[in-house]
Amino acid sequence: YESILESFGSNDNELQRINRFANTFTVNGGSDGQSDKKPGNKSISFTIWDYGGQSVFYTLHHLFLTQYGVYLLVFDLREIINNRVTATGYLEFWIKSLRLHALNSPVLLVGTFYDKIKKEKDLEIVKSVVHELMNGFPGFVKSGALGFFPLNNKTKEGIESIRSAIEKNAWKQDYVTKPIPIRWMRALDKMLEDTECMYMPLSDFQAIAKDTGSGSHEEREHMLRLFHELGVIFYMNSTRELSEVITLNPQWLVENISKVIRDRDIHPFNQTEIKQLKSIALETDVQLLFDKALVSEDLLLFLWGNEKFQFFLDFMRQTMLLSDWRFGVGKNASSVKYYLIPSMLGKSKEDNFLCPYDCAVALFEFPIGLPIGVFERLVCVLISNDSLNVNGEPILSCDSLAVSFLHDPGTSETEGPDLKLYQEASDRLVLYARAAHASKYLNIINAMLFKIKAELLGEMFAYSVQVEKYNPVENGMKVENSKRQLNEIDLIDYESAESEEQCTIWFTHQLAGINTQNLDMFLSDI
Repeated sequence: YESILESFGSNDNELQRINRFANTFTVNGGSDGQSDKKPGNKSISFTIWDYGGQSVFYTLHHLFLTQYGVYLLVFDLREIINNRVTATGYLEFWIKSLRLHALNSPVLLVGTFYDKIKKEKDLEIVKSVVHELMNGFPGFVKSGALGFFPLNNKTKEGIESIRSAIEKNAWKQDYVTKPIPIRWMRALDKMLEDTECMYMPLSDFQAIAKDTGSGSHEEREHMLRLFHELGVIFYMNSTRELSEVITLNPQWLVENISKVIRDRDIHPFNQTEIKQLKSIALETDVQLLFDKALVSEDLLLFLWGNEKFQFFLDFMRQTMLLSDWRFGVGKNASSVKYYLIPSMLGKSKEDNFLCPYDCAVALFEFPIGLPIGVFERLVCVLISNDSLNVNGEPILSCDSLAVSFLHDPGTSETEGPDLKLYQEASDRLVLYARAAHASKYLNIINAMLFKIKAELLGEMFAYSVQVEKYNPVENGMKVENSKRQLNEIDLIDYESAESEEQCTIWFTHQLAGINTQNLDMFLSDI
């Protein structure tokens, strides 16, 4: 990837502007010095974003993927040939993310190590894989007969065609040539004039906008959304709290989040940091972060510093990257504040999720795949809401959660969790719910998914629900503690289920130990 960046810089001055995360270069025409779409003598500037390829960072990507961009999906040609399942899975992940967040944006597939592919039949294999993956993708930029852009990083063979395709397709986008009011640019210049200022309160921006002639609320919102989509600033208005702050340096935002959400093997703490951590007795806090996905307030203060602590804590809460941990940790249950980082959770130790006969099953299916980060955010919403009376510490992993609730007086206690949710495949979530209260638990998960859609993922995030035809009498007669495989369960579409006699459990309003008033408040809040 560095070779690609270096190839984009045409001189030393440009290369000096290329840094670790957000980079800028300007082109004045295509590879031959001319551009068939270039209006007049205008040039176009690009900001390059390098999205971390490690899975631990996947949960951050949706924050920065926008419709206003040209995307390069870079892959190793050798991996498609030698490790096709894994390599194709990697490409599928990114393509699904782009379908969700940037469906109509131009997408170029760039295959590196072209010089290592000696056989024509190997290129045909890659061509077939790319064709199958990108079939029906409206923004796919096809390159010649192969479909993808082959690149030799050593000789730079292929780089000019990539650069030309980026520019050509960028000029085709309406937002590139659409005039922007001068008062907006004046406002942006004022916002960015203090290079040491990384974020500003919305009230400061409103004062700048008023001074530069942008008076209405609608115009100011339009301006901020445009600059966000272009990657110049970071601004979200999906919640009141998020809309109160504008991040002026998105790179700074990601770098600080990545101090917490980090890959233990690829991004370990350096020797200086380790020495400092030992001097203030935080080694066990680091171990807890990597082992249990729990971060102490003391460690966050060390990583972010006092001045930035509250800003990043609030930001990660609002974007559901972090949630308050209300269950204590060992001897520090009451004296130290902890937070859960769901994207740091490890794999479940349970290989085969079986459903007890006293639980009913609901299946959530996502037609374009379940985006990375959705399950983690379900965990955040569930465990951080006080109105859900969670009883004891939930059992959590990166693909499953199991929760018990406090029961009302007079309600018989049951063994095992009341609600269990797990990611059964890349496009399915499975809910096991105590049958007597299945309706309310299904409503809880639906409400959470609606919150995630409304505040983070948008209208392209869609799913369908199937529920079990459940016979409580028949299931109650089964052998105690026996369990069922998912493929043994009779499911029906939720829309058709209400008229089915065996599906009434999904449409009642009984509660399983959750205070009615609190739960209704929870459902209305989200």
